[in-house]
Amino acid sequence: MENYTKLKDQIKATQARLASLEQQSAGTRNEATNEALLELGVALEELRAAQESMISQSDELAEARQNYQDLFNFAPDAYLVTDAYGVVREANRAATLLLGVAEPFILGKPLFLYVVPEARRVFRATLNKLHRTQAVQSWEIQLRPRKGSPFSASASVTSQLDRNGKLIRLLWLIRDITIQKKAVEEIVNLLEAVGQQREQLRRLTRRVAEIQEIERRELARELHDQAGQTLAGLDFNLVFIKMSLANLLPPDSAVLARLDDSLALVRQMGGAVRDVLGDLRPPVLDDHGLLAALQWYAERLSTRVNLPICVEGREPQPRLATSVENVIFRIFQEALTNVVKHAQASQVTVNLEPHDGQVRLVIADNGQGVPTRDLADPARPRSWGLLIMQERTEAVGGQFRFESSPGQGVKITAEFPC
Repeated sequence: MENYTKLKDQIKATQARLASLEQQSAGTRNEATNEALLELGVALEELRAAQESMISQSDELAEARQNYQDLFNFAPDAYLVTDAYGVVREANRAATLLLGVAEPFILGKPLFLYVVPEARRVFRATLNKLHRTQAVQSWEIQLRPRKGSPFSASASVTSQLDRNGKLIRLLWLIRDITIQKKAVEEIVNLLEAVGQQREQLRRLTRRVAEIQEIERRELARELHDQAGQTLAGLDFNLVFIKMSLANLLPPDSAVLARLDDSLALVRQMGGAVRDVLGDLRPPVLDDHGLLAALQWYAERLSTRVNLPICVEGREPQPRLATSVENVIFRIFQEALTNVVKHAQASQVTVNLEPHDGQVRLVIADNGQGVPTRDLADPARPRSWGLLIMQERTEAVGGQFRFESSPGQGVKITAEFPC
């Protein structure tokens, strides 16, 4: 602004000198002199107009710089300007508060003074790299304010070069990320705790499944040894009584008819017991393997509910662990039960296929499918059944996938390690 004032004074002095020359040469001027004086006056007028424009632009620049300075000073984040060596030249209010020092005492000080001693070597090495790039560099540093405890901060730095490509200043944006780091640590700890609880749940699910299989096996043995043998004995006795009375009573005797009804009931009960035994612990699974057990169960269920069920595939060789075979068979049972109760399907296909160190079980029906909202509702029975199947699969290290849409049926895929 001082230069503009001097220029204005010089223009006024030149104009006064020009006016004096015009008066002094009033009687002696020729045409050339008059023309020169006129051109000089026009040039002075243009110079004055240019000077007024420069003053106006200077005012606008001053206003813009003040606006920038206000934005710089009152920005919520810490902004600093340093020279190429990290010496602070400018610092806004947030930076002085963050580092716990007033502006007059931070200007001219190396920024590394506010870095914890054990991190200063890394800070200097990073600072040296900034001489070779204009890209924004970001990293995490540990800062120690003048008074207070060290804290974690994120620093983003960009370089400014002169026309010759020489680094002249560094622009710094520094944020205290202590709260964010604590939040991240809490989230990590929470995820670890959830992971541990999930693993505990898997072990518990696996143990519950093992106990259930043991209980089923024991219950099946007791039913076979007690109810099964009792019904067999009762059948034998009724047959003996019928044969003994056959020669003593007429063929249309009410007693013989009642005996026939009793034999039918006993044999019906025997069939029901065998069905329960098969559900509790199918002997085919132990004696002939997984695929044979699936085919046996599907044939029985198909006959009972009049639903075509096709089971195909290959028997895993060597046989899977007993716990895995049990899980696959129970998932198969649960899936078919869901189909019978809910799907309104006319066809079910099942495929058991060993492949690349895994065994894949796929169960698909052509029923009405399941809307997504039904799966999200834990109160619906099918949601619980799917959850149980998934937990059983994951408990033995497998992966469970459910696919469905209204009118497109249901497809369940469970993969298990061999």
